[in-house]
Amino acid sequence: MKNVKRNLLWFSLFWLLAACASDEGQAASTAPVPTAAATAVPATITLLPDTPTPTTMPVEETAVPAPSQLGQPVAAAAQITVGDWSPDGRYFTYWTHMPEDADVFMPGDFYIYDAEQEQSCPFDGYRTGATTWKRRHLWLPNGEILVFGDEEVVAFQPCRDNFALLTDRFPEPITRVVTATADRSHFLLTSENSYWLYQPEGHQVRQVLEFNQGMDGGAAFSPDGRYVALNGDEGGSYLLDVTTATVSHIAEWESPIGLGGLGAPQWLSNSQFVIVTSKDLGPLLIDLDGTIKNIGLTFFDRATTPESAVFALQDDGSGQFHLLLEASNEAAPLRLYHSETDEHEAITLPGTRESYVTYPANEQWLLLSAYNEDNTSQLWVRPIDPANSIPQRLASHDKTMYPRAAPVGDYVAVGYSDKLELLTLPDATVLATYAVAEQTIYPLGFSPDGRFLVIEAVNPDSSEALFIEPVDGS
Repeated sequence: MKNVKRNLLWFSLFWLLAACASDEGQAASTAPVPTAAATAVPATITLLPDTPTPTTMPVEETAVPAPSQLGQPVAAAAQITVGDWSPDGRYFTYWTHMPEDADVFMPGDFYIYDAEQEQSCPFDGYRTGATTWKRRHLWLPNGEILVFGDEEVVAFQPCRDNFALLTDRFPEPITRVVTATADRSHFLLTSENSYWLYQPEGHQVRQVLEFNQGMDGGAAFSPDGRYVALNGDEGGSYLLDVTTATVSHIAEWESPIGLGGLGAPQWLSNSQFVIVTSKDLGPLLIDLDGTIKNIGLTFFDRATTPESAVFALQDDGSGQFHLLLEASNEAAPLRLYHSETDEHEAITLPGTRESYVTYPANEQWLLLSAYNEDNTSQLWVRPIDPANSIPQRLASHDKTMYPRAAPVGDYVAVGYSDKLELLTLPDATVLATYAVAEQTIYPLGFSPDGRFLVIEAVNPDSSEALFIEPVDGS
């Protein structure tokens, strides 16, 4: 059961990474795409050594405020699918579904919620493609939303009627927005059988010719926007040159489950990216020339195996990064690599039998979930820097907890099924507590600026309600 639980966790984390991947930079003139043959560093099965871990600090208990009253729901329906926030944190997209809409990729009614005006605006021409990884809308740099509707492609300011028809700009119906540069100057899209590069300036659209691998898998722009790293259907790495819209196969590895791998590549620099894990070689570091390096041998002194996974946290401003290494073996501690000091450390939590990172975390904090021998859930926090920082326990519960860290600011929302708490980091001061009678509530995440918290409430009949609450003090 433990391995099943962890495999399900990894699966959800990797799809989240694939759905949310977005890298900073703009396209620039480039040299031809490298085509050097891939080379691999031999992996030896040598266990990583344990290293001392600092003693954890207890959390001082503070008075808990009375439960806060949730406001009016943004929406209530048989089922709700959440979309995404506009980059400025003002607008939020979602779908509502009727019972008869139930399907794997169920249709639904599309809405845009204005958090400042506290109102939702419907958009009737966009019912299909409601799931996160099949999303067919994107946010433009000028604040408009572009929707690939069922019949037309339109761009408009949210909750306004200033529609600009762009259908003729796209030679084929777009089925998915895959990824974008951080400044949203370039997007990668898919149609039924092809990739497309879209540039909002001038609404330029270019087809990526003779390539349709990994269209349901992971892709990510390099920080400078010159390349897109793509996972193939059964694994392997491909490099898309943004200037020429051509693709080269640069490295060979085997996907754990097909469908393009378990997550988007994660760029560490303009010339290297990380593969979360592979079935044959484990987590990998890949250069633009196709050189494959074992993550463990490169950063952690010993080889890592296919039972490991690595997650990258990059500081786009400084070029520094951190790597968090997780293994399915419960005896193996989490490991964290710091590029700024070229050192790695083991992270263990006393009194726990199993721990794993709760991803995504923000740029300052690591959230760690753990289980005791009696299956009691625990939530821990520690700063990413400096190395060997002392973890602190945030919460403990006899049920599974559902944490969501704010992307900015020092706080986290934790759901306990019957209630939800908003806690400060790292001292666990309770800022707010929400509880709804006869409903199960979950935190779904924060707006990009941390001003709003999205909450889902599930009724006994499985119908759902969506709440968007302001975060005091953010």
